Amino acid sequence: MLEQGLTQDPVFEAWANLVNNVEGDAAMSLKNFRKNIVLNVLNMQAQVANSYKIFRAWVSDYQAVPESTPTR
Repeated sequence: MLEQGLTQDPVFEAWANLVNNVEGDAAMSLKNFRKNIVLNVLNMQAQVANSYKIFRAWVSDYQAVPESTPTR
């Protein structure tokens, strides 16, 4: 289980919102809830230091980071 992470990937956000849809949709297929993903761990120079293939992953919890607003 990954407990922390940060991404700016809109595809991940759409998937997380689909999985955590509290209103539900009885017509929605459950096949879209699990996905095979690649997790890249970056070093301090933002280069890939290690990669992991994760099969049939599921978003169990997701919290969107608010967009920052410019300060005046």
